[in-house]
Amino acid sequence: GPMMMGGGGGGGPGGLAGSLKGWLQERIYLEMDVESAPYYNLVEKVKGPGVSYIRYVEAESNCRVFINGRGVMLKNAPGADDALNIHVRAPNEACMAEGVRLVRSLIETVRADYLRHKEEYHRFLAASSGPAHPHHPQQFQQPHPYPQHMQHAP
Repeated sequence: GPMMMGGGGGGGPGGLAGSLKGWLQERIYLEMDVESAPYYNLVEKVKGPGVSYIRYVEAESNCRVFINGRGVMLKNAPGADDALNIHVRAPNEACMAEGVRLVRSLIETVRADYLRHKEEYHRFLAASSGPAHPHHPQQFQQPHPYPQHMQHAP
């Protein structure tokens, strides 16, 4: 029969921490940072439209996937100063292997786009002189401003 883990009052998931007790975990670093391409919304690109990329990885691998580190977490949260990373929690080795494979594939897809953007941005900086805050060309406009805690001090 089905294995019931703890009592959930009708099988609803318990608290997150409780439900992931004993799950494997792995961190995969993006090796990309928000500062190098400030007008590229890196975290949003990784999450996908409506968090769809993360949801897809979770659905395909039965893992839980969290994005952590600088630019995602509130300033004083533990791990807020870490380099951007994806934290994968999995119930077993098979799920972990699939989750990690999908996350790496997602990161590589984003990386190609990020590097192209970063190169354009730095080319633009090199070409622009004059005022400290030139008008940024259209492709560097951010469609959705960062939430308050993600904005860098001027």
